[in-house]
Amino acid sequence: MNNISDNLLKLANEQAIYNIYLYLAHKTNPAENETLQSIVSNLNYIPKHTMKDRDIRRLKILNNFVNSNSNIANSRISNLTRSKNGLTACVFTKPDNSVSVVFRGTGSGEWIDNGESLSGIPEENTYITYEQGKISYSEIVKKDYASDQQVEALNWFNRVSSKNQWDYQTNITVSGHSKGGNKAQFISIHSDLIDNCCSFDGQGFSPEALNQFENKYGAEYEKRRKNIY
Repeated sequence: MNNISDNLLKLANEQAIYNIYLYLAHKTNPAENETLQSIVSNLNYIPKHTMKDRDIRRLKILNNFVNSNSNIANSRISNLTRSKNGLTACVFTKPDNSVSVVFRGTGSGEWIDNGESLSGIPEENTYITYEQGKISYSEIVKKDYASDQQVEALNWFNRVSSKNQWDYQTNITVSGHSKGGNKAQFISIHSDLIDNCCSFDGQGFSPEALNQFENKYGAEYEKRRKNIY
């Protein structure tokens, strides 16, 4: 865990807003590249008596933030995904073309996955490499200490980054709350494209997984770990 500078605190606040939205993402179907301001405007049309109190508070926070921050208000959503396995994620691109990849917290069926990832149970996982959004090759790791949902999130990120042709010049932040924070950390360890990771109450990893990270990436592991906040 790293201390946060003023600039990173600002970044973390922005990521928190994106994460708050992701808990309301199921209530609307935003168009590809729709602005957050437009999305929030549409959320305001939902009858309040049909919303839970916590969602009303979330919407109030979003309204306040987009009304006072044009960069966030004009950021555009893309690649919104809701998989049957529990993965909910999206990308927000700000006017300066910096990218935020956001993962929602524990979805349906994911709670047991939390325990599996923390308990050091070896699994067989398939890691996929993409070129221009299409599968290039797959690698099967037979004794892997990652969980199904961690690997699904990484494969999704790799596909999206390939499709969007992100490279080392792209300013990429990954973030998430709870289970989403753990996925964001996992991607930050496995991808060399990440500039910053903001994990909000995201759980950590088993000792077996940490040893595997260090053995696989060596000195690069420490460099990537330092980008996680």
